[in-house]
Amino acid sequence: MSIVIPASLIEEFFANDVAAFTAGLARLEEAIPGDAQPDYDETYDELLGLLEKNREACKRLEQAIGADDVQLRETQQRYQDAIAPWFEQSWMMNHARTKPQGYAGDFQMLTTIYGRQPRSTGLGGYLDLFFLNTELGRAVPARKDALQEFLASEFADRDGEIDVVDVACGPCREFAEGVAVPDGRRVKVVFVDYDEDSLAFAEEVLPASTESLAFEFVRFNALRMQAPKRFIEAHGQFDIVYSVGLCDYLNDRQLISMLRGWRGLLREGGVLYVAFKDMYRYDKTDYQWLVDWFFLERDEEDCRRLFIDAGYAPDEISMQRDETGIIMNFSARAVAAERIDAAHDGVPRPASAKVDATRTNLPR
Repeated sequence: MSIVIPASLIEEFFANDVAAFTAGLARLEEAIPGDAQPDYDETYDELLGLLEKNREACKRLEQAIGADDVQLRETQQRYQDAIAPWFEQSWMMNHARTKPQGYAGDFQMLTTIYGRQPRSTGLGGYLDLFFLNTELGRAVPARKDALQEFLASEFADRDGEIDVVDVACGPCREFAEGVAVPDGRRVKVVFVDYDEDSLAFAEEVLPASTESLAFEFVRFNALRMQAPKRFIEAHGQFDIVYSVGLCDYLNDRQLISMLRGWRGLLREGGVLYVAFKDMYRYDKTDYQWLVDWFFLERDEEDCRRLFIDAGYAPDEISMQRDETGIIMNFSARAVAAERIDAAHDGVPRPASAKVDATRTNLPR
């Protein structure tokens, strides 16, 4: 049974902490010309001070509310309404709250984060600048850089034709900036997303296909890859399957099924590469209070357990962090099982014998 905190505690938060925060925002709005370009100046430092004090107040209240998710969400939404007159001036803050594509981290948001440039002026521009320098604002470009390095390494280590699929591809920025394809390799990348606008944007900004690197764009619901038969019938299997922006939004049950399905997409010798945010390496407060951007929180142990529950053997799984340390990039490769039984003696196995699924490397 959840404990409802006294309504007076929430009212005190709005009367004192939120009032002080919005008064500070109003002062900054008046002091900053509407067409001013944001910079790392005294104004930015003042904004950071306001945001830091506000963050601590939000964390205290969230701790007091505890496990009552309904009360917490109602309070967060009321809080976002209170700060909206100032935060709506920021393209990034407003976009993350209103979700014009249906989710906060859409291709427009990711493209803006990759570009590292505020999209607003005045107070809104300073809020954009802050957003770009939050922990995840820095981690998202680092995640893309790590992916580019991984792909370049895989292309160099493989020969001939290499088939790749990017699940929930977004703006496909890793290829917009270029990934080296060594001589003698022919790489085909299938970009999969359910957002038609995202696919259209990616197709427009990516370079034209060449003899060594070709692109295909497919509208498909990624969740249907939990049972990949239909997708395999249409597109075959792949040497590399990757997804770097989806897993933090899937619950454990969905993700275990997805990891099994992605394994089914792999050819022998293929590799799966997926990215997670480490819950202990960033503060969720800014994303859940200032805007409406939620992730399912996991640590390294949680992620490894999901792979194991999906049927992967521990020695198939490896993890490397990006340069910020926030993003955990997991890769899983098929490992051939070593024979540890005696040589076959020609005696048939009894019909009643069963194979212990826990001793195989196959999904179960």
